[in-house]
Amino acid sequence: MTDQYLPQPIGWLMRTVGLPMASAQVGTNLSAFSPADQARRLWPRPILVVHGMDDELVGFNHGQELFDAAFQPKFEMWIRRGGQSDILNSDSAAKTVKRYFDSAGSVL
Repeated sequence: MTDQYLPQPIGWLMRTVGLPMASAQVGTNLSAFSPADQARRLWPRPILVVHGMDDELVGFNHGQELFDAAFQPKFEMWIRRGGQSDILNSDSAAKTVKRYFDSAGSVL
């Protein structure tokens, strides 16, 4: 995965040195980390997936797969023409997240 985003030899260093060191630091194998598995483990709690459709770092298909893997109750917000920084600076995303947390207790 690091080879897709980082030039060599940085990708190799992250995969062979950085990832094992980070795994040791947090006490789990991060190379086996699966956001979809974690989303399923949240059940019966609600989950909100906010993802930009033009995300240049994490492709939109990954956000869609995460949403699809989660059990109900689940909610999504897809931001058209949205990348990483666009989501962080989006007033509509902030309002959606606030509404989600304001109403999450009533979903359970």
